[in-house]
Amino acid sequence: MMMIGIVDNIFGNAALYTFGLQFLGFLVAFALQTETFYDVLGGINFLLLALVGWTSSSSDGNGNDDGSTTTTTTIQLHSLLFWATLLHCISRGWLLVFLAWRAHSRKGDARFEEVIHKPILFLIYWMVQAFWVYLISFPLLVLQQQQQNDKNDNDNNNTDISTRDIVLLIGWFVLGIVLEISSDVQKTLWIQAERRGGFCRVGWWKYSRHPNYAGEIMQWWFAAALCFLNAW
Repeated sequence: MMMIGIVDNIFGNAALYTFGLQFLGFLVAFALQTETFYDVLGGINFLLLALVGWTSSSSDGNGNDDGSTTTTTTIQLHSLLFWATLLHCISRGWLLVFLAWRAHSRKGDARFEEVIHKPILFLIYWMVQAFWVYLISFPLLVLQQQQQNDKNDNDNNNTDISTRDIVLLIGWFVLGIVLEISSDVQKTLWIQAERRGGFCRVGWWKYSRHPNYAGEIMQWWFAAALCFLNAW
């Protein structure tokens, strides 16, 4: 797979892709006067950053007989970057599917009713989403940049997974991803059952006002701890 990059820096590429994609989304959305793909484009943006960073940090340049260079991407199942990227994609992939379904079922988004006709304010909404995507992806970008730096220095000491990493990966998955997805599913089923009881008290919602948000926040903490502890 060829390396996908605009500049020779993970953080720079991520910023260019993120703000470029969201600005393009704004242009199309304002022209069509719709916000239906706002959340969907946010989810796609997350996966795009994972792909760009993965190919940039895991690629190897091999010389050909004609003097050109062929770039290949090596998948190392034992590497921390592989598992961090996988969990990131599972998490953001679920968010993409769930938000796409929600946007389709709601037939609109009340958040945009007063701003969709105001280009500057509407643009701010899209740029806020760009900041959100970039900041939530930042821990993974740090790990990707670290691997790229190690590869340039021919240093592969940071590729293996430690016991601490395994604990953090399990926490990220169980306390973060599983909690968020199961909470989203539980509330969705409750809503489809015509909001029985008037207040959601099924599953995790018995114990927390917003267990889905709790799962999301736990993912941020575990991802940050995992990536930053291994980068420095």
